[in-house]
Amino acid sequence: FGYMGGFVLTPIFLGSAFPLSLFAISMVMMCRPISLSLMSPIWVRMPPAWARRGPLIGGVLSVAAMAAFALGAASHTIIPFVFGNLLNGLGLGMAQPDLTARMINAVDEEDQGSAGGQQAMATQIGAVLGISVLSGVAAGHPAHGGAPAYVLAYVIAGAVAVAAIALALRLGRFDRASVATTPAVQAALDRTVLGETVLDGAVVDVAVLDEAAVEEAVFGESAAAS
Repeated sequence: FGYMGGFVLTPIFLGSAFPLSLFAISMVMMCRPISLSLMSPIWVRMPPAWARRGPLIGGVLSVAAMAAFALGAASHTIIPFVFGNLLNGLGLGMAQPDLTARMINAVDEEDQGSAGGQQAMATQIGAVLGISVLSGVAAGHPAHGGAPAYVLAYVIAGAVAVAAIALALRLGRFDRASVATTPAVQAALDRTVLGETVLDGAVVDVAVLDEAAVEEAVFGESAAAS
């Protein structure tokens, strides 16, 4: 929402509020894809404890980026737009890898194609809404005198980013990888072995899947956490 909405709205403001050439505006906007391209491969190599916080940290950086844009529009200074674009790129570079990994872990292997399509569709819907709403709020309003319409547009984008942070805080409750490591779930999985396994030193065949034990452990812990 805020990423693409700001990506469209910011160059419009820069071109209207400052005597900048298209080249100069492009250089300001280039900070975003550069920081995104650099952060994504770095973030996926971080320790898992950090990488799994990508959506949360990315949301915080997105809020900071929208605040920088609003400050730049209100004060008519270019530097906040440079930092805002950097923060926006860093935020998406941190959030996107873990969101994709969580999507893959949340579904069975045969459903990963459909899940990927739904994720892409949700991304496009958010981008279209961001562009439409932010452009609609600022369209036709002057970019001088404090630019209140542009400031309001960026504040709206920041509020949506705050809502995204709230959703990011709930991601761990529905992540298979996180619940599977809890003791109760692991104990249930230990009793749920298919095929050939070793039991008390003897090789045996286990043919019964103890689904009830796993469901009780997973959903029982989720209910307790809530």
